[in-house]
Amino acid sequence: MYLILLLLPLSFVAYRVSRDTFNPVFLLSSSYIFVSSIILWAADILIYDFKLEAQLFIFGNIVLFSIFCCFGSALVKMNGFIYRESIKIHSNLLLILLISFSLSYILVRVSGYGVSFQEIKDSLHEIRTEDVADGHSAVQYFFTLIYIVWGYYLISRKIKPTKKIILIPLMLLLLTVAIVSTSKQATFMLFISTFFIVTNRKLKSIIAFAILGLALFSFFSFIIRTGDNSSFWDALKTYLAIYVASPTIAMQEFYLLSSQIADSNLLRIFMKLTGGAVPETLHREFVNVGVPTNVYTAYSDYIYYGWIVSYFMMALHGFICGLLWKLAKIYLWAEVFYSLFAYTIIFTFFHESLVTSLSLWLQLLILSVLFSLCYKVKKNATRNKSEI
Repeated sequence: MYLILLLLPLSFVAYRVSRDTFNPVFLLSSSYIFVSSIILWAADILIYDFKLEAQLFIFGNIVLFSIFCCFGSALVKMNGFIYRESIKIHSNLLLILLISFSLSYILVRVSGYGVSFQEIKDSLHEIRTEDVADGHSAVQYFFTLIYIVWGYYLISRKIKPTKKIILIPLMLLLLTVAIVSTSKQATFMLFISTFFIVTNRKLKSIIAFAILGLALFSFFSFIIRTGDNSSFWDALKTYLAIYVASPTIAMQEFYLLSSQIADSNLLRIFMKLTGGAVPETLHREFVNVGVPTNVYTAYSDYIYYGWIVSYFMMALHGFICGLLWKLAKIYLWAEVFYSLFAYTIIFTFFHESLVTSLSLWLQLLILSVLFSLCYKVKKNATRNKSEI
């Protein structure tokens, strides 16, 4: 697989230079190494090959992303940001807020439904159906607050360590919130944010992260199996083919190499603001690439307007990510925000979330900054510029 061979040196250099697995270049390149590996493994399921043109196109976008990521991170250094913020955070207040927001969100979402296992299962299906058909209600703003409060609470534990036992009920509470949200994106964002803040983000940490992620995939692949006689590994392969391999192959066949491109959701938020006709969902029409899929990667939205737009968007994305990644080493608001925004890098292979979720990112950015203003900030003058 040519893309894997092209990306391995890039990911190695990115990690070697930064020693940080959340370096945007390492995140994006390693993400597509994983995707390419799954495509290779599931080749007997997929009815289309991963064509060389598509691999070179993706590689070109990743290279451009990487170049502008370097520009963004270099801008922080050139402006002489050499201090690391440290703040006095009231962890008890954050804990109360986190529990209050989480319980409020859960109660509002499940109010009016039964409490038996079957009733809960049916209610979650109904909630999900309503979300897909009508969009999320105002209660989702609780979730935006939960993201931010959880990030600051984790930082407060690093500043002022507390008993670890309290994390167990908190994680169970957040897991319940994620389940009730019926959103995979919300679940992954909480998972990624937690990993970014609480670990040292070295290579061994990302390996543990990957193993845990695969364990979750394995668990779900086992759960979703019906009464067929397929083996566990066949079920896992099919599951990964649907959720990991199929978006890239569908993008290749129905956008990159197609003369009749369907549509794009890239400007959806601007259409909403101007009162234009807005698609009901970000998902595409279902297509068959060996497995059914209705998600065609971020590139699908870009290619609709042409290859040049795709390169421009990836350059812009890279610059923003490089800037935020470096600022996260200096400002705590940036640490919280980037821990969530990193989702847009890791899941580029799955869907476009930089622009289509622009409202969410603006909400999270504003809340991150506002929370940082609630605390007394002091500069740590011992911070060395070389550490940035």
